[in-house]
Amino acid sequence: IVNVITTCIKVLFHTILFYLFLAFAPILLDIEPNSFNITLPETFDGPLTANNKLSEADHLFVNEIVGPESLAVWKGDVYTGVSDGRIIRIRKDRYKTVAQFGNPEKCANPWEMGKCGRPLGKVKRILTSKRPIADLRPKFLDDLVINEEENAIYFTDASKRWDLENVFYTVGEHDESGRVIRFDLKTRNSTVIMKSLGFPNGIELNDDKTALLVCEFNNRRIMKHFIDGDRRGQTDIFSFNLPGEPDK
Repeated sequence: IVNVITTCIKVLFHTILFYLFLAFAPILLDIEPNSFNITLPETFDGPLTANNKLSEADHLFVNEIVGPESLAVWKGDVYTGVSDGRIIRIRKDRYKTVAQFGNPEKCANPWEMGKCGRPLGKVKRILTSKRPIADLRPKFLDDLVINEEENAIYFTDASKRWDLENVFYTVGEHDESGRVIRFDLKTRNSTVIMKSLGFPNGIELNDDKTALLVCEFNNRRIMKHFIDGDRRGQTDIFSFNLPGEPDK
């Protein structure tokens, strides 16, 4: 009897695995891997000199919050969004939930971020992913920066193929379909100003607001795109051959 029960359990277990494979196997996805080469810096000196600064930092709230990424400091407190849709306020060695997006019961796990989102900031909705931009619907909106002087918002669309829940395929196939989009707050028009980027995520204005700095995660470099002046519309490589993938 024990052997029969054991056999039944094994059959059930492998049956479940089989159906899980059919449901989630990568071979069923439209993966288009691209070949690429990785080159490390010739020397690790100057800013790249090895150090222990990160290992000496204190790890706060272990197993309590998951996925904090974008941070804002206000009156000495730190605010951040986490993967279950909450915005929390950190004050000294304690934290408190100050806002909740979505139903926390339906997005308690990191792989359910699509249900509640991971707040990286809060703004009024100005466009929807259902509306195409240059014939493509936004798929993976990642980061934004506001240029108040020209009343415009610049944001990254990390991939035309994969969304946040499938971010590992964006990296795994070395996807280079990302874009940077300019949204005019006055006319409400959107314009693609950079394309064919390898997982563009972080974006920031330079000090004089004449150019954008855009992280290309897959290509391990930072691009500089001019938005004002004589070189407006031109793009340079600001930093390349980084020892790791840049993010923000």
